[in-house]
Amino acid sequence: MVDLVIIPALLIAFAIGSNDASNALSISIGAGAIKFKRAVFLFGFLVFAGIFLSGNRVMETVGKNLMETSAQFLPISLFISAFLIILSNWKKLPLSTHQVIIGSLLGGAIALNISINFFSFFAILISWIISPFVATFISFFLYKFLEKIFSYIPFFKIESLLRYFLLISASLISYNTGAN
Repeated sequence: MVDLVIIPALLIAFAIGSNDASNALSISIGAGAIKFKRAVFLFGFLVFAGIFLSGNRVMETVGKNLMETSAQFLPISLFISAFLIILSNWKKLPLSTHQVIIGSLLGGAIALNISINFFSFFAILISWIISPFVATFISFFLYKFLEKIFSYIPFFKIESLLRYFLLISASLISYNTGAN
């Protein structure tokens, strides 16, 4: 049964990579802060580091706390998720890979009468609702803070500083892609 999971797992890895790599790297590549090949290597390395160092937390939340995943429906859920993510990328529609994966797992669990921990599901749902507002709040104040700092820095040095910020943010997003 493990063999049945390998192909959908590779498909979902491809789908997530194609979706989330652009989130992490497109601005840095477009701004010339990093070359494409280096960016791909950096993304791959940091995604792996995120999986290795922090991925177990999310895996436990989804695979044990939310529901007991089963080899019976996992390949189908992964395949459905990969298909939807790849289709969305092809149609140039933004979507959250996390939401697609959780949704397909929940659908499989419901179809097979597998017990779902709704407390865990609602915690995930609340995090999806709250996180954009928290990000907006933090972003606003960080932007205002950096605006004040940059006002004291000569203009020609700001561009190089912004390139470093782009690389740092791309690195954090890449790591987080693996961790989540």
